[in-house]
Formats: sequence, C-alpha cells, structure tokens
Amino acid sequence: MKTTLRTITLIMLFTMIMGTLNAQIIITSDNMPGQGDTIRVSQASVPVFEMQDPELTGFDYLWDYSSLKPDSQEVLQFVSPTQTPILYQFTFTPAVANLATPIEGFDFVDLQVTDAYVFYKNTNSEFVRAGYAATVMGLPLPLKYSQPEKIYTFPLSASSLPDSSLSEITVQYPSFAYFNQVRKRVNHVDGSGTLITPYGIFNTLRVKSVIYERDSLYLDSLQTGVPIIRNIIEYQWLSPDFIVPVLTITQEDGFSNTIQYPDSVRNIVPLVVELGDDIDICNGESVTLTAQVSGGEPPYSFLWSTFDTTQSITVMPDLSTEYSVLVMDNTGNITSDAVYVNVIPFVLIELGNDTLVCAGHNLNFLISQSYDHIYWFIDNELAGTGQSFTIDTTGIGIKTVTLKVEFQQGECIGNDQVEVTFHLCESIDEQGLGQISLSPNPANEALMVENKLPFINPKVSIKSLLGSESINCPYSISQNRLTLSTKELKKGIYILVIHDQATVYTGKFIKR
Repeated sequence: MKTTLRTITLIMLFTMIMGTLNAQIIITSDNMPGQGDTIRVSQASVPVFEMQDPELTGFDYLWDYSSLKPDSQEVLQFVSPTQTPILYQFTFTPAVANLATPIEGFDFVDLQVTDAYVFYKNTNSEFVRAGYAATVMGLPLPLKYSQPEKIYTFPLSASSLPDSSLSEITVQYPSFAYFNQVRKRVNHVDGSGTLITPYGIFNTLRVKSVIYERDSLYLDSLQTGVPIIRNIIEYQWLSPDFIVPVLTITQEDGFSNTIQYPDSVRNIVPLVVELGDDIDICNGESVTLTAQVSGGEPPYSFLWSTFDTTQSITVMPDLSTEYSVLVMDNTGNITSDAVYVNVIPFVLIELGNDTLVCAGHNLNFLISQSYDHIYWFIDNELAGTGQSFTIDTTGIGIKTVTLKVEFQQGECIGNDQVEVTFHLCESIDEQGLGQISLSPNPANEALMVENKLPFINPKVSIKSLLGSESINCPYSISQNRLTLSTKELKKGIYILVIHDQATVYTGKFIKR
C-alpha cells in the first residue's frame, strides 16, 4: 500500500511540474537585466555535428543540451552608463542608454583596446543595443548605432510577430582610421517548450535572429583596409526566471558554434597549448618544436602550419619563419599557439666530396668568408688555424685521413669534414693529372666514369684502398663515358686509375 501511494504521489508531482513548465510564457522588460545585476555563465564550443541541431524547433518542443561541457566561465555585470568613462557618457546619454556591460580588454589588429563596454536601453516596449565604446591606444572611441539594434520587442510571446532593425556605425579619425559597420537583424519567435542544459530544466520561449553584418576598417598607418562580411544566426531560449537567455547558440557561416548559458561555479581547466618563446637559430641548424598541452580532455589532435600532425616537429628553415599549431581535444575544443624561429645569417664552409691525392702532391683550402675562429683537424688532432690550410703526406703517409674544419661567427658554430686519401700514382707526371666524375657512388653492378674530353686509348686499373694488386673489370667506352662492370667486386672501397695517353685520371668509389 505504501508503494502504491508513493507512486501516485510521484505521478501527481510530475504532472504538476510538467504543467508549470508548459505554461504560457510572456517576456517583458521586467525580465531583463537591471543596473547592479550579475550572473555567472559558462561558454562552450562544440562542432556542429556533435550536438542537437538548433534549427530543430516547434511549440511544446523538447530541446536537450544536457551534454554540453563548459570551456570557460565569466560573471556578466550590468552597470549604469554613469559608471563608465566620462567621455563615453557624452554619447550614451540617458536618452540613448540606461544599461552597460563591461567587456574584458583585448588587442585588435595590434591595437590595444581597454575600457570596452556594450550599451543597452531597456524600455516597456523594447530592449535594444545602443552601441559600443572602448579606449583604443589611449583614445576614447564611442560607437553609437544610427538606429539601435532591436533585440526584443515587448511583450514577447509565442504569438509575437517578427521584427527587424538596420543599424549603422561610422567613425572617422583623420590620419588614423576609418571604421564602418552595417548590421541588419531580423528576429522572430519560432518555438517554445522545455529546454534541458547542464544547469537545469526550463520552460522557455525560443527566439531566432538572422544577422547580416558588414565591417569595414581602414588604418592610415597600414595604408590598407578590408571589408568583412559576416552571416550569423543566433538562437536564444528565454525564461522569465533569468535576466539573460538560459541558452544562446550563435552560428557563423553555418560551421562554428558559440554557446553560452547560466551555470553554477565549475572547476574548469581550459585547453591551453604552449610553444614557448621565440627561438634564434643559426643558418643550417635545426630545432624541434613541441606543443605542450594542458587542460581540456585528452587525447589531443595536432595540425601544424607545416601540415604535420604530430605533437613535435623538427624544422630547419632557410629564412626566419613563424610556425603555428592547432590543437583539438576529445570534446572538440580548439586552441592554438605560434612561435617565431629567427634564422641568424651564417655562411657554412663546405669542403666538398671525399677526394684522392697522389703522394707528393697537396690539397689547398682557402676560405674567403671572414669568421671569428677557424680550426683545422686531421683525425681529430688540431693541425692549423686561419682561413687557409694545406694538407699533404707530410707526417701522414700513404693512407686515408679525415680532414675537419670548425668555424665560428658570433654565437654560430659549424663544421664540415671530408676524407682525403693519399695513394701512389706510380710514375704519374704532374702535368698529366686529369679530372673525372664517378656515378653512382656507391656502385652496385656498374660504375660510369664521365670525362670532359673523349677517351682515346684508356688503360684501366682498379686497386683496393691499400694499393694491393690490380683488379680486372670489364668496361666499355662511348665518347666521354667509360662504363665498368663492378658486380664481381667485393664490398669495399676502391681506387680507380685510368691512363689515357699523357693523362692520368684517379678516383675513389665504394662497392656496396
């Protein structure tokens, strides 16, 4: 019997609640914010495809947005225009506005903006936005609409007719800037019913506003100006129990959602990504950039300006470059950061390819670029300093050594190295040395020898690096090219010597 009575009581209570929620709603000026009012709201950003389509509506309709997750919170404040800077009050007189809301300072096109406010006027017949005011780079800038933007017409109910307004702002400061905004707004009540948000369940009246906005800004200092066209749809759910809409969804160009609703205090850790301070590197250096992410809900997705999708990227720019990264968390929240990589000009010394030198000859290097320090090393032992250096067999003998140069200019340090092989060229006359190019090197089945002059009657000799006995390899000749078959050679390093009449050509190659 107790269970039956409890069930009946719950049914009666539910019926009473639903009857209250579905009661006729009328919004008047008494339901609007007043001077001194404050209310906490949460903001959320959700991809269009991850929530109920706000375009769906009707009367006695149910909208369920209970799954929204807030990204951030703020406390909206409503003050008297007399509490704003005195220079604003000359424009927003009591006849123009009787309510103002402060906006946090921000930067716009590298211009510092402070003391920003939105001004409203609430009367028995309507609630309108009168305009804006801000201090830009220390200069007070009141922006009053030629015709106030109509937000609501009272009394507002399910049977209210659509209304509209066409508002315009034009401000011109000679030798500084020109700004113009045209804003067309059309409002109509397109539904009513029950709304569910993370904060609760509400009986609401739904207002849809279609907004067309054209902004034009011209800055004399930049000698440039670009018009911006915005197409906005704003959905507002109004409840007589709240001074602001219990839910506002703003869509721009049909792709992004900005969501705001009254809420309780929540422990929100915002999604943040940090790339750190700008970086200086020397030409020829690489740097690894890592996106350090905190807050939000992992896992995170990354998209760099280089189109990489990893958390870290390694870059080696030739010129100073800005790199940016876009981060999205598991709930669709998005944030970004950028870092500037400054490349310090620094000319690199390049010693060239590995080379062979006949015993009794030398190899000379002359660096034309000026450096603070230049050090030369043979097999990691210091062998000289300065912009010129000569290497021969003195103290080295018939073998291969590693020649390395280290150089410094300011904070930039670089190095390069090359292998130099000294070998016996039999009785080669100095005037008979010639130059050839070998490819591919390393070689696999064949090696092509390119000469600037045609080969006449070449005699080919191949020796191991230590100068052991000659190895015979089949070859063919076509004008300036000699092709050797190397497929029978073992893996290793070989010296190629070609005698062609009075000229001797030498080269080194690798068989892999």
